[in-house]
Amino acid sequence: MNFLKVFLFLISTINITLCQSHKIDDIYSQNLLREDFNLENKIFPTEQNENQFAVILKKEGQYFIGAKESSFNIILNWENDIIDYEIKTAITLSPEEKINLFNNEKTQEFGIIIQYNPNTQEGLILETNSAKKYRLIYMKNGYDKNLTFSSSNDNGWVKSNNLRKNEKNEFLIKSKEGNYEFFINGQFEFTINLNKKNINLLSSGRYGFNIGTQTKAKIDYVYISTIENYNGINKQIKLTNEESKKLIFENERLEKKLKSNESIKINKLNNVIQLLELELKNIKILNDSLKIENSKFEPFKDIMTENTDFLYTLSKNLKDEIQKNRLLKSEKNMLLDSIQTLIDNQEVFKLEYLNTLINIEQEDTID
Repeated sequence: MNFLKVFLFLISTINITLCQSHKIDDIYSQNLLREDFNLENKIFPTEQNENQFAVILKKEGQYFIGAKESSFNIILNWENDIIDYEIKTAITLSPEEKINLFNNEKTQEFGIIIQYNPNTQEGLILETNSAKKYRLIYMKNGYDKNLTFSSSNDNGWVKSNNLRKNEKNEFLIKSKEGNYEFFINGQFEFTINLNKKNINLLSSGRYGFNIGTQTKAKIDYVYISTIENYNGINKQIKLTNEESKKLIFENERLEKKLKSNESIKINKLNNVIQLLELELKNIKILNDSLKIENSKFEPFKDIMTENTDFLYTLSKNLKDEIQKNRLLKSEKNMLLDSIQTLIDNQEVFKLEYLNTLINIEQEDTID
C-alpha cells in the first residue's frame, strides 16, 4: 500500500513537472490555414444522417458537429506538409442540461486530431470532456495508448482548472521535432516528448476532429501556422502595399476587358439571332409557297386514292402514244421518199423528152 502511494506521488510529481516547463520558443508567424466559418468551404466536410451531423453555420460563424449512438472522425480536406507548427481552435460543448436531443447519461467527449496518417492510422488526439478533463492519446492501427495520466488513474484523463464547463474553451497546440506543448485558454497545461515515450517522429499527416457519442460541439475557428521561412505547398503570398495596388489595378483592368469582351460577344450573338430570325422568316415564306403549290395537286391526290392503277394506266397510254408517233414518223418518211422518187423520175422524163424534140428539129433543118 505504501509502495502504491509512493508510486502515485512520483507520477503526480512528474506530471506537475511536465506542466510547469515548456521549451518551444519558435514563433509560428506564417499563416497557412485561417477558417472562421463565415462561408461554405471544401476543407471542412459537411454531412447529416440519423446518427451524426457536421454543418457550417455561416450566420453564427461556427462549425457545428455532433454524434448520437456512435463516435466518428472528421478529417480535413487539407494537404499538410509540416511537422513544426501550431494549431489554434475554440470549442464549445453543448450544455448538458440543454442537450435533450441526445438525452445524455455520460460526459461529452471531443478530440482534436493532429498529424493523422490514414495509411498507418497513426496520430495524436487531444481529447477534452464536459467534466473539465483532458487526455492525450497516441493511436496506431486501431491501438490507443494514453500519454497522460493522473493520480486518480482515470484512464488517462487529467482534471484541469483551466477548462471551463459549459463555456468556450480555446486550445493551442505547438509542435517541434517530436516535442508538443498544450495550452488551454491561454494557460500552459503540459508538454510531452514522443521520443521519451518510445514513439517515432510522426509524419506531417492530416488534421481533424473526433466526436464522442452523445456529444455536440461548436467550433469558432481553426488557425494553423508555421515558421516564417516555410516555403511548402500551403505557403500564402504576402504582398506589399504597392504590389497590392498593382494587383487591384490589374484586376480592375481585366474586369473591364472581360466586360468589353462580353459586350462584343453579346452583340455578335444578337446579330446571329437576327440572321436566324430572318432565315426562319424566309423558310416560313417558302413553306407557304410550297403549300400553295401542293394544293394544286390535290385533285390528283383524289384520283390516285380512288384508282390505284392510275399511274400504271397513264404510263401505258403514254407508251402507246409514243410508239404510234414513232410509227407515223416512219410512214411519213417512207411517203416522202416515194414522192421524192416520183419527182426524180419526172425530171428524168422531162430531160429525155426535151432531148427528143431537139433531135427532131435538127433533122428537119438538114432536109
